Amino acid sequence: MLESADQFRERLREEGQFDTFVARRQELIAVGRTKGQAWEIAAQELGWGGSSLQTAVPKECFAGKASDPVEDIQWAYRNLAISDVTPADAPGPGAWSMLQFARSHPARFFCGVFVKVMGQLGRGGQTMMTEQDRRIIAELGDDDDE
Repeated sequence: MLESADQFRERLREEGQFDTFVARRQELIAVGRTKGQAWEIAAQELGWGGSSLQTAVPKECFAGKASDPVEDIQWAYRNLAISDVTPADAPGPGAWSMLQFARSHPARFFCGVFVKVMGQLGRGGQTMMTEQDRRIIAELGDDDDE
């Protein structure tokens, strides 16, 4: 499995290269790159083998399937650790896309998207978060996500 963006950042910190990454990213932004482009280029230059850009899947994989944002997020959550899940297993293109995002950016997924959606559902009494989920999310949130 490829190194996630979060794992890459952690590796850079451990190797003492994170400041170099941040400086390069800022240089790229200064010459007109978007933040996302700058991150991708700087990461590739420092040896990241992953990509935050999702691999396209033929539309036939999702023929007759629709996406519901809340269900897509829940499906991604349930399948995040499943190594052999395929696009055909997804209930729709949004679910597959969300899974790819969650794998590339687990902290952003859990601390941002997942928390917001589950918090909304929680108001209606339909939350699927346990106390352990909340502790893990709180710990992830403590890590600044550059």
